[in-house]
Amino acid sequence: MTTRVDNAAEDELREDRFRVAFEHSPIGMAITHPEGRLLEVNPQMAAMLGYERDELIGKTYQELTHPDDLAASDDRVARAKAGELDDFQLRKRYLRKDGSIVWAKVQVSVVRDADGGFPYMLTQLEDVTAEQRDETFRDRLLDLVEASLLGSLDETLFQRAIDIAVDTIPGAQAGSLLLREEGDRFRFAAVVGHDLETLSKVTLREHELYADPDADGPHLMQDLGPQELEDPAARAAFGAGGAIEVTLTIPLDIDGERTGYFTLDNFDDPLAFDEHDFEIARILAGQVGSLMARMRLEAQLRHQALHDTLTGLATRRLLEDRIERAIALAERGGPGFAVAMLDLDGFKDVNDVYGHLAGDHVLEEFARRLESVMRESDTAARFGGDEFALLLNNLRDEQDADAVLMRVLGVLADPFQLDDFVIDTSVSLGFATYRTGDAHPEQLLGRADRALYEAKRKGKARFERAKD
Repeated sequence: MTTRVDNAAEDELREDRFRVAFEHSPIGMAITHPEGRLLEVNPQMAAMLGYERDELIGKTYQELTHPDDLAASDDRVARAKAGELDDFQLRKRYLRKDGSIVWAKVQVSVVRDADGGFPYMLTQLEDVTAEQRDETFRDRLLDLVEASLLGSLDETLFQRAIDIAVDTIPGAQAGSLLLREEGDRFRFAAVVGHDLETLSKVTLREHELYADPDADGPHLMQDLGPQELEDPAARAAFGAGGAIEVTLTIPLDIDGERTGYFTLDNFDDPLAFDEHDFEIARILAGQVGSLMARMRLEAQLRHQALHDTLTGLATRRLLEDRIERAIALAERGGPGFAVAMLDLDGFKDVNDVYGHLAGDHVLEEFARRLESVMRESDTAARFGGDEFALLLNNLRDEQDADAVLMRVLGVLADPFQLDDFVIDTSVSLGFATYRTGDAHPEQLLGRADRALYEAKRKGKARFERAKD
């Protein structure tokens, strides 16, 4: 009799201890029927999911689990029913009452009776939303870096960076990346939560983005209504979306130069961003800055590969590429074009008499004069030494080419001034207009080159049309 009383007292004590632990646990806890119905929940689980406790009683874990994670939960419960598992763990998403998502690390212990029955499960849930968000951020950031290394390096990566920020920073409801266009004006290169088609037509002044352009690091700007913007088009563009309660702005600097701004917006809560959000945004902005620096370097390398170092004119490679495009266009019925070869008569004497620095000066001035008479559709190139070439696009006939070339000869006829010296020189030029059958740039350049030598043979300071 005493033993039974003692056992009952021990059972009651254990029950009391369990009840205290259940009610005051710092993590969510639930007693769940094998079919999934919640029999009891503690205050922490109710708070985690945004419900009152009595609202959760009777709901099933199936209702509360994110659809994409339900199969994994059902599989483990089925295995527990079959006696294969006495406990299991998984990480999954729950749906809060307001529709938002909370990530939880779930530990489930199967409670069996003396006969091996399965009356209920004890479920413990630890909120790991912040941890999961950081993990997702790291994974997506690594994907962005990998894409920049293995794929094309262009502004589509900026859009991915903004997407990552808005997806992983809770307070970010919208975001933008703005790049310096001219002076203190910045253009929208990528956005989330705004209309890029509309914003691509407007620019913002630097003081509208960052209170102190000389400062560094994250900065919060609050109560940014459209009325604060100077540009009427910008006011109209932002007016449709309503006032922004707070904007987290991070400057993007490359080699000490302010090149852009990374912004994240919240429309409702002026306290939406915390220090952790600052750090995530700072990391992302740093990655965007790195992408921009690499893009700038690649652009410089491409320009150097396709442009002459001394004169800045196109190289032979770039000119031949543009001739190929002109040929393809002409074969489809597009406008005619011509290719010209030209060089300075007696340029060797300039180098011999005045020196190579003087020769370089003459070549640079020669290139500037060429560019001054080139139309926007034309291309001037330097092949090396004093050998130059022209691509004249959009020609109706040979007379159009003659008019352009006469302007070229005219602007190059004037002497070159070098300090106290005046250097007289002349130009010889040969050109060939496109004709059916000219399938390669080399054919046109070869015909123009032969015409150039014919011009030199006839006395220089003139131009000749290709006869072949």
